[in-house]
Amino acid sequence: MDSGTSKAKTVEFTYIMPREFRADSVSGCLGGVLPDGDIAVYFFFERPEPLHSQEFEVDEKGNLGREVGRQPSADRRKFERIVTSGVVVSVANAKVICDWLGQRVQEAEKRVGGAK
Repeated sequence: MDSGTSKAKTVEFTYIMPREFRADSVSGCLGGVLPDGDIAVYFFFERPEPLHSQEFEVDEKGNLGREVGRQPSADRRKFERIVTSGVVVSVANAKVICDWLGQRVQEAEKRVGGAK
C-alpha cells in the first residue's frame, strides 16, 4: 500500500479546430423539443434588411444628383434574422451547457459591472 499519495485517475481531451472553424456573432436563438426528447437550438444574427436598390436623379451631363427612391424605403422598419447554425443536444447535456453558460455570464457581469 502506498503512503496516502494515490494518484487520481484522469482523462485528457484535446481540441481540434478544423480550418473551416469560425466564430459567429449571434443575436438570439430559437428551437424546441424534438419528438425524441432532444432539444434543437438554432442561432440567428439579426440585422436591418439591407438596401436592395437606390434611384438617383441624373443631370444633363450625366452627373449623379439627389436620391429620389430606394428599396426598401427608408421609413420601412424591417429586419432579417439569419440562422447561422444549430445544435441538437440531449436534456442532460443541455443542463450542463446551461450551467456552464450561467457561470460565464456571472463572470462577465463581475468583470463589466452588470448586463450590457
